[in-house]
Amino acid sequence: MSRKRKKAGITSRLPGAAARGASQLQTESHLSSSAFRKGQTPPPHPRTRTPLSPIPNTPSCLIQQDRKGSRSPSMPPRRAIEVRLGVAVADGGSGGGAAPRWRMPLLENNFNAFLQSSDGAAARAVFGEGSLFSPLLFGKFFDPADAFPVWEFESDVLLAALRRGTARTTVDWAETDSEYYLRADTPGGRKCDVEVSGDATMRVLDITGLWRPPPPDGRDWRAGRWWEHGFVRRVELPEDADWRKMEAYFDDGEGSLEIKVPKIAGDAHQAAAATA
Repeated sequence: MSRKRKKAGITSRLPGAAARGASQLQTESHLSSSAFRKGQTPPPHPRTRTPLSPIPNTPSCLIQQDRKGSRSPSMPPRRAIEVRLGVAVADGGSGGGAAPRWRMPLLENNFNAFLQSSDGAAARAVFGEGSLFSPLLFGKFFDPADAFPVWEFESDVLLAALRRGTARTTVDWAETDSEYYLRADTPGGRKCDVEVSGDATMRVLDITGLWRPPPPDGRDWRAGRWWEHGFVRRVELPEDADWRKMEAYFDDGEGSLEIKVPKIAGDAHQAAAATA
């Protein structure tokens, strides 16, 4: 049974290699992930179910950890991060009257003005072009608080301009027969929170953190002009992602975040889809 999703209008396209590779890939001032659903606008390249090879931007210490299951004493600590459940997920989707988050859209003109403010230098270190939290990560301005289905697209296509240009990025994602994988350095090695939000129809992975103190009045910084206090990247989880078994790790030496989401087995996924 197909799941019901929210719809949104779209007016412009991602430029450069991403536009050439992803036919009709479109966006507003902040994109809506529902426009990129499988069966509506196809991903830039057909998915191939091949084993994941070492990702070029992945530090050798992470690759060695995965292959050997242990780390030498000289390697920096790599620790697990608790994956939290948002209120809507924890209470079955009702939301429990929690304060709304990410309702203030980050528009391009507001962002440009923000970078020219007194805190512009510090902000550019967080939202720089190659950062996981940059609105320009995909080449075209895109509100990182809007959930985007990165695993429906090849990272080589959406990040092509960054990888071959002067800008650099450590962001990467991949898919194997058994799991979904995402890895990125965090700006300045800042710590991140990892949370699963959403409801019964769609799960979203929220990666957030603070780059300066939250509002002094105690308000939730995510409910207003969130970019003035923190950063976020929201990723829509695929239907067959077993979000209950998600694992997240932070490497204090590299300042890098790694997330692994196992896939639901075929029969279990079909049973879950039938009851959705």
